[in-house]
Amino acid sequence: AGFCIRRHVAYRRYTYRIAVCRDWDLWESIRESPSRACFSEKDYAWRLPPGFSPEKASDVCKIFEGRHVMGSFFKHTSRDKRKETYFRSTLRNILLCQISRGEPISVSNDIYDYYNVTIVSRSFVREQV
Repeated sequence: AGFCIRRHVAYRRYTYRIAVCRDWDLWESIRESPSRACFSEKDYAWRLPPGFSPEKASDVCKIFEGRHVMGSFFKHTSRDKRKETYFRSTLRNILLCQISRGEPISVSNDIYDYYNVTIVSRSFVREQV
């Protein structure tokens, strides 16, 4: 059998981007009149109001590292529940979960602070990340 992208990998890495507005006045103004930076990040980052704490997020990321039962993250559709006669294991080993400084995807700006959340594991449960 040949290479299968789903089964023959050493690990999977997902990176999620967060754009945190720098102050409340900016947040209110871009809600009423979005800037080019807002549009450039629209489909590429989760935009948040001020108040996000990268230090607290880093502490939470450390909690996710290691072996955990991820059943709460698993998507169970009604169709799948009817077909399955056994329950798959939801035990997963998260090798790395960290937050780091990021950068704008295309338009440099002074509106947002950017962060990347990276998660690495051999496998994930369906729709976990």
